[in-house]
Amino acid sequence: MRVLLVSNASPFECVKTGYAVQIRHLIRMILNGGHSVTHVTWNMHVGGGRQMTFNEVAAFPEFKRYVSDIYSINLLDNPNVHLMFCPHLDLRTEIRCSEINEMINVTNSDHVFFIMDCHKLIFNENEKFNCKSHIWLPIHYEPIESYSVHVLSHFDHIIPLSPSTERIVLKQVGHSEKCIPHVIHFRTPIPDYVTKEQLREEFGIPKNKWILLTVAGNYEPTGRKSFDTTMVTFKKFLDNHPDALLWLHAQHEDTGPSVYDLFGMAADLNIPKQSLIITQTSLDETTFQKIYKVADAYICGSRAEGFGVPQLEAQYHGLPVVATKFGAMEDYCWHGVCAEPAQVSYNQMQSAWWVMPSINNMADALEKVYNGELTTTSEEVSKRVRSEMSFETVSTKIMDHLESSTNLS
Repeated sequence: MRVLLVSNASPFECVKTGYAVQIRHLIRMILNGGHSVTHVTWNMHVGGGRQMTFNEVAAFPEFKRYVSDIYSINLLDNPNVHLMFCPHLDLRTEIRCSEINEMINVTNSDHVFFIMDCHKLIFNENEKFNCKSHIWLPIHYEPIESYSVHVLSHFDHIIPLSPSTERIVLKQVGHSEKCIPHVIHFRTPIPDYVTKEQLREEFGIPKNKWILLTVAGNYEPTGRKSFDTTMVTFKKFLDNHPDALLWLHAQHEDTGPSVYDLFGMAADLNIPKQSLIITQTSLDETTFQKIYKVADAYICGSRAEGFGVPQLEAQYHGLPVVATKFGAMEDYCWHGVCAEPAQVSYNQMQSAWWVMPSINNMADALEKVYNGELTTTSEEVSKRVRSEMSFETVSTKIMDHLESSTNLS
């Protein structure tokens, strides 16, 4: 079986976005199953759209920083892995079905598997993919906006990332697989004997601080991550709990500026410097685990999440979470409190409906977490995430799906 894996993210280790991490997991799943994969990276241009080996890509000087680490070499320098890139010099974000069909024919693929936002795809009337088609689907809206429904109707298999997405896909598109979550996994877990107190000393954080953590990319012009909600909620909480500290990790992409001026926002809100940590550079896996382990709770201020990897990584480490009761944020708030949204809200950039978080309700939910008003334990949620979202569990589900759909061909 040969799979054409398509995304607007890349499989190289230095790329730390959510899709990039899951792409690397998918490539490993396919290889472990004894199959072959060609990955198409649509946001990079090299090679004129031809299929290349890892070493052929590594020969391009502009890819030096992408291909020099041992993890990328171990995963991608494999005779069963090939790489393709956007054939257009202008790096257009739209992907036409006809262009993917050319790649399907060139690679002789049995399946095409997308991991991306579906509204980037363009179809002519009655156009279909030239092989079995699959999409591992995040949805940020309810209802699904009309163009995405049109796109999804062209897929043989829609694999939703959450139960709520499965429900609305069935309702609006008419067919859906059972939901399969993303992988929550750390290659080298921090040993249990490394304590929160030790890590606070390492980071120079006083032991009496009650640390609230958020992890979100600062690059979406839609404002989906809603850093203003997080900051104002924290300020309300801080007024009652002066020992509180907000650690806001807000990485932005190398290709563009940050959307939110986080330091300026904090100054406007009169959040004291000793009550705030803002980090914006890429972190390695060990440091990421340390910031989860050093925290007391996690807050997701987003208007919507298609899955929400950081919210689940926090629960992997036993942290209670505060989020808004909408979509995947509610589906995967297994340990914590989900706050009612203030109202529905329209995203005019993508012509779709999500919600406006309620700062007052988020602050009330945060008080409940602070006071320990929870019905689950850290141990329970950590065990659940590590079981249901392990690489082994998700890999079995994905490969069973691909192999069963191959047998139906």
